Amino acid sequence: MKLATLFLTVVAVGSSLLPAPCSGQSGSWKTLRTTFLVSYDMVFTSDDTGYVAGQHAVLRTTDGGTSFHPLPFPVDTSHTIFESMSFPTHQIGYVCGYIDSTNTGLKAVSVLMKTTDGGGTWIRLPLDSSFDLFKIDFPTPIVGYYMAYASNAGASTPARLAKTIDGGMTWKTIIFDDTFLVSRMSFRNENEGFFGHEYKLMPTSVRLFYTGDGLATSEVRDGSLAPIGGVTSLIPTSDGAWLITTDYRYARSIDNGRSWKLDTIPGEDFAGLLAASGRLVFEANQSLSVDTIHVSTDYGLTWPVKTGLSDKGFIELMSVPSKKTAYLTMQSDTFEHQKVIMKWTNTDNLTVESLRVSNGDLSVCYNANLVEFRYSAKAIGNSIQLYDMMGRTQPIELPTNSRGVTRLNASRLKPGVYFAALNGSRVKFMIGAR
Repeated sequence: MKLATLFLTVVAVGSSLLPAPCSGQSGSWKTLRTTFLVSYDMVFTSDDTGYVAGQHAVLRTTDGGTSFHPLPFPVDTSHTIFESMSFPTHQIGYVCGYIDSTNTGLKAVSVLMKTTDGGGTWIRLPLDSSFDLFKIDFPTPIVGYYMAYASNAGASTPARLAKTIDGGMTWKTIIFDDTFLVSRMSFRNENEGFFGHEYKLMPTSVRLFYTGDGLATSEVRDGSLAPIGGVTSLIPTSDGAWLITTDYRYARSIDNGRSWKLDTIPGEDFAGLLAASGRLVFEANQSLSVDTIHVSTDYGLTWPVKTGLSDKGFIELMSVPSKKTAYLTMQSDTFEHQKVIMKWTNTDNLTVESLRVSNGDLSVCYNANLVEFRYSAKAIGNSIQLYDMMGRTQPIELPTNSRGVTRLNASRLKPGVYFAALNGSRVKFMIGAR
């Protein structure tokens, strides 16, 4: 028996910088409701509670989609288009939209509303109504951002990007330029986020920007993507971002957008959307009628799973509140083109807790209770060195007949950072609290 030394962390030193799952299986989708409203945004704050915004209503469910009920607003909802929602907590949320001037004789007026009790009651916030809000993002209950069109401009001319630090009571304009077209925005916290253009808005000058200081400054972050065709989905992660471009590409960054790796999902060109919860990521094609969705359990590094839908159609929106549940809205591929909402349940126990990091001859797959070492057969006679954060050796028995795989009960290891080394390969990972 050889002594082995091992370590745990989410970051790898070497060839693999992102964790990957040990395994992945499919869950199941079912249709919850047909003849659903035209949907422009969907947010779920838990597995059971969520909101769908669209024409003339925002609907809420508190029973996992079994039933939806319209929310009361202090505006004429029969003439209001609800464009965007953001819920930084389960109780505090924001909804924006505009009063449609069609058949009313009224000038279109933007509205922004806030709830502090999970949608039970709402107040209308003061707002410059000369701009039509179409996107809001509140990474915290009081810090938020909006994008807006100039009311007297063309329907595809965003002209304002603004910020609030007092829960929407007052706003400071950050960008005000009819030629600077912003159509995508997503923040991971109050200071860090990405924003950029969609191809159809500005086909000759598509840009993607990153800010790390709440829009006090911003940097172009699409150098390795140029010329990108535009951005249809944009999601910040803990160390970077994912995006889908309008010219059928998927890209991933692990350095806040300084560099990007372009990938494809095997067997399909796609121009669609991403939705994520932690390491669990769903990708759907919005440009084709589909009956399957791709699933990744490792931040989009690999896409081992395709889940089948209970209906076929054009997917509009997705929301993933947790590793157990996901939702989507779809225009079904039927003669009536019904609007439906569907729910995914992790019936097959999709594995998203076990991570894998590797470097050279050594790969480590781990979670809070189990560590699995993988290495080439020629390395069996060598010891895997395992150290804790202080450099202290952690002994492990490495069977000589292990055939390149050794499993360790990690429950005896204290939570913290560990390092494993084998034949010059070094891997870092972390055992979390149990």
